[in-house]
Amino acid sequence: MTLEKEYYINLHVGGKFVCDPHLRYLGGKMVRLKEDLDTILYFELCKIVKDGLGFNTV
Repeated sequence: MTLEKEYYINLHVGGKFVCDPHLRYLGGKMVRLKEDLDTILYFELCKIVKDGLGFNTV
């Protein structure tokens, strides 16, 4: 019996984190991705930021 774990990557861009008293993210954009952490590449993350969030200077 194998137990598969799910991993998510949360990308936050253009906003800020505030603590009042709980940590929250205000403004900007956030993309939540379900990825295989053993195989995702840096260049794939760059493409996600460029295409998904609209940033061309990655």
